[in-house]
Parts: sequence; structure tokens; C-alpha cells
Amino acid sequence: MERSNVRRIFTLVAAIGLLSTSACSTKYQEIGATGGVSAFPIANDTYRITARGNGYTDQSLIQDFVLLKSAEVALSKNANFFRIVKSQDASRSHTQFKSRHYSSFSSGSAYTVLKPGSDVYIQILRVPKGQKPPSYVFNAREVYNSIAPRLKEKPKK
Repeated sequence: MERSNVRRIFTLVAAIGLLSTSACSTKYQEIGATGGVSAFPIANDTYRITARGNGYTDQSLIQDFVLLKSAEVALSKNANFFRIVKSQDASRSHTQFKSRHYSSFSSGSAYTVLKPGSDVYIQILRVPKGQKPPSYVFNAREVYNSIAPRLKEKPKK
């Protein structure tokens, strides 16, 4: 096989692999190459929740990632509520160029890809049973029960 054919085949296989990993929106997972969400402790009761999506991810999905991870953190620390202390849009965009090789007169096209992201600081709260929680908090169990069924993959049997 000629060297140029091997190079073409390698390029084609690499392109197919890249397309297959980026052709879907980001899944709920720890942050990796295709995005995800993570929690980082800042203080005993304060965490930074970082969520990133790829170019196929909707901003509302990133918001769900943040809320679900916040609920998981609260529940794992035996807290029943959390509040958002501060949030910041961490979306990023870049321009991609698509050239057309079939004609020497065609210039191709450019398009912008938005990759949504969010950095949120939360405080977890333990409110004793029977005591009314503050009005500005989220119930961690309710958030988890509402969002987790939509985002978490079901185990394969």
C-alpha cells in the first residue's frame, strides 16, 4: 500500500473517531475531554460546581448538571438543602472554518460553535426536621429526584 493511501486511511479513521465522540451532547459524567461536571470543596460547607458542554450541548442541560451535582454533594454530606451563592457563565465559543476542496473558486464557510459552561458556588445547609428552611434554598432530595432520572444512564443488563 502506498504511503499516501495509508495516510488517507489513517486520517479518515481519525476523523470518524472524532466525529463519533463529539456528535452527541455531553453526558452527565465527571469532567473529561467531552465535558461533564465536577465539584470542588472550597470550605466545609461551600463547593464550586464546574460544568462544561461540547458544541452539541444545550445551556439548559448544563444548568441541570449544576443542580444535580449540587444536590448530590449536599446529600453526600448529610445536608438536605443547598443555596447558590454565586454563578458565572463559563461558556466559550470558537469559529471553525469549513473549506470546499472540490472547486478552486470556492472559499468555504465559517461558523461559530458555542460550548456552554457554568461555574457555580454553592453552600450546603442542614435544616433540622420540622424547622422551616430559608426561602432561597433548594431541597436537595427533590432536585435529585426530579433531575437524576433524566440525566443518569441506566445500567446495561
